[in-house]
Amino acid sequence: MGKGNTETNALGTVAAALERYISDMNMNMQKMKDAARDCSDNMGSDKYSANAIADLEECIKKLGQAMEDAEEIRRRIIETKNTIEED
Repeated sequence: MGKGNTETNALGTVAAALERYISDMNMNMQKMKDAARDCSDNMGSDKYSANAIADLEECIKKLGQAMEDAEEIRRRIIETKNTIEED
């Protein structure tokens, strides 16, 4: 029983840490979007800023996909934790 309790505690800790990471990343991605919008507003159609904004948008897109993967991992960790607790 002690082992299961230790395992579930560890899984809960990992799931909580992953949830904080996802939340922080989503907040930072929003800041990136806001910065890109501000840059576009301030620089207009400047070629160099447009390229930088496009690169940033691509980065944000990839980060978003990574956060979806991280959420799936968190979901599976919670499922595993619940399965162990039920046994």
